[in-house]
Amino acid sequence: MSPEGAPGLKEFRDQSRKLCYGTAQEALHLFITYNKTLCLHSGNANVNTDVFASFKIPYNLNNKTEKDGLEKSACWTLRLWVVTIVCIALLSVCFIVSCVVIYHFTSAKSDKRLSELHTYHSGLTCFSEGTRVTEKVWGCCPSTWKSFGSSCYFISTEKNFWYKSEQKCVEMGAHLVVINTEAEQNFIVQQLNKTFSYFLGLSDPQGNNNWQWIDHTPFEKNVRFWHEKEPNFSAEQCASIVFWTPGAWGWNDVFCDTNRNSICEMKKIYL
Repeated sequence: MSPEGAPGLKEFRDQSRKLCYGTAQEALHLFITYNKTLCLHSGNANVNTDVFASFKIPYNLNNKTEKDGLEKSACWTLRLWVVTIVCIALLSVCFIVSCVVIYHFTSAKSDKRLSELHTYHSGLTCFSEGTRVTEKVWGCCPSTWKSFGSSCYFISTEKNFWYKSEQKCVEMGAHLVVINTEAEQNFIVQQLNKTFSYFLGLSDPQGNNNWQWIDHTPFEKNVRFWHEKEPNFSAEQCASIVFWTPGAWGWNDVFCDTNRNSICEMKKIYL
């Protein structure tokens, strides 16, 4: 007889479908029962049907335990995703808030400086200096000042003592010039008249060769442009830049209470 006609096949199939969500032990029991029936029906009565009894599931897969395990695994996965999404959302919010705060702080600072400069200067000249993410960056200087790097420079034709020259610069929202690089010095001397000497924002208050910049910038040994054999007199406690022939522009120590021209410097305003 063909397997299709074997007794109990239909019942086996029906029960198998019911056991789709049952335990593995129940499925094995059904399999053994069906095979016993099939062997007996085929006339093979001598078949030792007890052999089927030797088949045992190596461990008991309880359906409820398996289901609970799957639910726990899914639950933990869902929790991890939720935590990840919440963290990303919080980081995004923090980033946006920090950008807004920085923007408003920078804008407020620029507005304050603009307000202060309008007290001293009638107008500003602005130059495009690259772009931010969505807009241009403009660097602005007072209209009569020269622009270089991140600073603005004013060449004063009014002669004063060193302290008075510094005061005049402060009244314009600036200070006596601080030279940090050779490129900066080369730019500045192109604006100067070789017949004059100009005060720098550099002084030696104690006369002990401890030179200091007016804005407290460290006085670097590798950025010094003294004329040869200068400085040479402890009583000369202020520095000037002057052109000597033959030669070039360089720094010279001078008496602070002598009348000289001066150079003022301020940071650009960025809009």
